[in-house]
Amino acid sequence: MEDSINKPWRTMPAKRMSQDQATGLMYLFYALAVYTSSRVGGLGQCLTLIFLGYWYNIGGGGDTSSVVRNFINGLGFICYTSGALQLELSPSEWQLFIDPNEVGLQWLGIIGAIVFTTVQLQDFYDQAGDSARDRKTLPLVIGDKPARYITAACMVIWGLFTPWYWGFASGGMSFAVLRGFAMYLAALAWIISVRILIFRSVRADRLTFVLWNVWLVSQYALPLCAKLSQTRPGKAC
Repeated sequence: MEDSINKPWRTMPAKRMSQDQATGLMYLFYALAVYTSSRVGGLGQCLTLIFLGYWYNIGGGGDTSSVVRNFINGLGFICYTSGALQLELSPSEWQLFIDPNEVGLQWLGIIGAIVFTTVQLQDFYDQAGDSARDRKTLPLVIGDKPARYITAACMVIWGLFTPWYWGFASGGMSFAVLRGFAMYLAALAWIISVRILIFRSVRADRLTFVLWNVWLVSQYALPLCAKLSQTRPGKAC
């Protein structure tokens, strides 16, 4: 229902595919994903994502609670990140990465927390369709204005915290270790925060969500920046 209002260009609202066809295609891709993961790695993450997808779309996890909705999204990003890393790293490197005493698991948790606290950015421009479906997104549960202030505050905090975290992990206690990239991340987080509060049209919220995606993807470069800072002391990433 909501896609016919929020995203009428999508395949099913545009009547280019029936629900039965979409369901059959979904199960086909599930089978292909499980088979591929069993051969190349990341099977655990693949099965977890299938479960999360079922919970989100069929089990009502994406509709009945804004907290559960964001929680599922956060777990999904942890699966995407850890699955890609497991394929990239050797078995010994992967075991080191998930060692509780190392920073890998902490970083996965931070990525999940970032998504959990800010992914509602995708809900601001979808409020008309979500309201028609009675979907419990954060802007509809607590109100548009409070949700914007909470999200803006979270963006400012994460924009400062994640570069500091990797500066600390790489042996430094300040932004000097990652100063160039830290400035970029902090500035982009501030831009997103300002846009959330000032520009509130559907079109503006869509662009803000695009910027959030750019900012989130940029987070994945922080470990590399920290590594480069360790090998070249005093040089910004």
